[in-house]
Amino acid sequence: MNPRSPIKCLPPYTARAKEKVLQVIPADSTFSVIESGDNSLMAVGTSFGKGGHPIYNGFGFKPPAEIAAEMADPGWASFSAEVLPKYAGDYIILTSDSETLDELQADPIWGALPAVKNNHVFLWTSERSGYWDPIAILSQTEELAAWLAGL
Repeated sequence: MNPRSPIKCLPPYTARAKEKVLQVIPADSTFSVIESGDNSLMAVGTSFGKGGHPIYNGFGFKPPAEIAAEMADPGWASFSAEVLPKYAGDYIILTSDSETLDELQADPIWGALPAVKNNHVFLWTSERSGYWDPIAILSQTEELAAWLAGL
């Protein structure tokens, strides 16, 4: 864990949320935390908000093995839609201010991803996911735990 990570101040709540999530989601499931912007995609690791802190540090999930090193250093990766399958885990946390789940399902690249087919995509706006202060991380942890436990 990043020693400067704000998630360190939340261990009791995070532990309870993790326990709740792991009752529903297998611990070896892979997760991708992705931000979609103006014709670009970015996968993020633990240090850039967007849900990375709760997913990777709090719940202990990992990104797809093929991109794990890239997510550790430098902690993010910009990529094009053509290589999206390489970056897509079993579950996707997607920050987008313009796309809907229906649009993703209709898109030939997104729609072919198992996470999209299985409705394992959590879509939120940058207003909800962009911050990574302790209060925002607590809120993100709560929101993501509720979504995952409800699957």
